[in-house]
Amino acid sequence: MYNHDNKGIRVAILDLYDGQPNQGMRCLKDILNQYGEKHGIEVVWNVYDVRGARQVPDLSYDVYLS
Repeated sequence: MYNHDNKGIRVAILDLYDGQPNQGMRCLKDILNQYGEKHGIEVVWNVYDVRGARQVPDLSYDVYLS
């Protein structure tokens, strides 16, 4: 993925685990951080607790992961 405006990449992570700890969420965060470091871009991610807190992201993100 290449962001033409060099402002970085905004990622919404949709946590569907309803408050249960899991390795998948940690791995997604680690992968995103490593990607940003490797490519020299800012990767900003926010986690949304979709089931537990009924949170949903707006449409301003570049990527949505669940």
